[in-house]
Amino acid sequence: MKANKRIIPIILASMFLMFATSCKKSTKPENIVEDIDGNQYHTVTIGSQVWMVENLRVTHYRNGDPILNYSDPVGWSNQTGGAYCNYNNELGNAATYGRIYNWYVVSESRNICPEGWHIPSEAEWNQMVNYLGGNVAAVNAIKQTGSAYWGNNNPGTNSSGFSALPGGVRSSSGNFGELNNKAAWWVTCEICINNGKLTYINSADNKVYNSGASKKSGCSIRLIKD
Repeated sequence: MKANKRIIPIILASMFLMFATSCKKSTKPENIVEDIDGNQYHTVTIGSQVWMVENLRVTHYRNGDPILNYSDPVGWSNQTGGAYCNYNNELGNAATYGRIYNWYVVSESRNICPEGWHIPSEAEWNQMVNYLGGNVAAVNAIKQTGSAYWGNNNPGTNSSGFSALPGGVRSSSGNFGELNNKAAWWVTCEICINNGKLTYINSADNKVYNSGASKKSGCSIRLIKD
C-alpha cells in the first residue's frame, strides 16, 4: 500500500509535466517560421504555394556558421563568397525590409534557409504571378499597401498577403540604391559564371520582371516552402 501511495504522486507529476510541455509547444502559431538566429517570419498561402511574408534577415547558415558581413564597398565588391549587409549599413532598415545578400549565398552548400524552406526558382515565381492573374494583376496583389512605401503612383492592394516592400539593392561596386522604389529578390537560377537571376518590381511600373545581375550585387531573399 505504501508503495502505491508513492507511485501515484509520481504518475500525477509526470502527467502534469506532459500537459505543461504540450501547452508550451502549442503556443507557437502554425504560420510562424523561425530561422537559426531566432528571427520569426509569418507565412501566407498563395494558390498551392506557401511563402514567407517577410524578407530574410538571417546572419548565419543553417549549420551555425556566420555569413560574412561587409559594410564597406571595397570588401563587398571583392567578395566571391556568400555575404550580407543592411541597406545603408543601418540596422533599422534590416528590421523593416530584411537584409541584402549577394548571389553567392544562394548556391552556398551550408544553406541559409530554415529546414523545410528554400530559395524559389524563377519558375516558382512565375507560378505565383500566373496564379494572381499575370503581371499587372500580380504586381498590385503583392505590393504592401500604403504610400509610405511605394508612393502614390502604384501603392498596390496586397490582396495576396505577400506584403512586398521596396527594400532597395546594392550594386556590385558596393553602392546602395533604390530604397522605397524597388524590391528585388534572388532566384536559384544563374545566367553564367558571373551573373545570377532575380525577380523584381518597382514603384513606377505595373509589371513583375525577371532579369540578370552580377552575383556580387545585393538583393533581398524571400523563401518558399518545400
